[in-house]
Amino acid sequence: MFEVVASKNWRYTGVDITPDMKIIISYEKGKWNIGHPYPYSDADGYADLVLADRRFPAINSAALMGRVGNKELKVANYCEISGSQMTGRLALIINDHPSYYDDNLGRITVKICIQSSL
Repeated sequence: MFEVVASKNWRYTGVDITPDMKIIISYEKGKWNIGHPYPYSDADGYADLVLADRRFPAINSAALMGRVGNKELKVANYCEISGSQMTGRLALIINDHPSYYDDNLGRITVKICIQSSL
């Protein structure tokens, strides 16, 4: 289990993905938001709220995002990552404007399963 705090920038998970690994990230519990007056959500973020100034404009605000090495991806409530497609350190973050993490509230917990693809 790994906790992602909404008010923090990229959080390294302690997982380094190698070519022989498959990683499954799944939302377990908790709620967060991108500050007042926005509602709380799970790792899928706000499906009906479009904010152009977030870090990843094409992805829901408040959605869980990941970075493996220098590649970024949508994680949301469920994501599978193949080490044959991307390798490196796994970090997680809430999708918000890069300069406005201080007013975010809440935290979520995700489960990170590591499998061998061999």
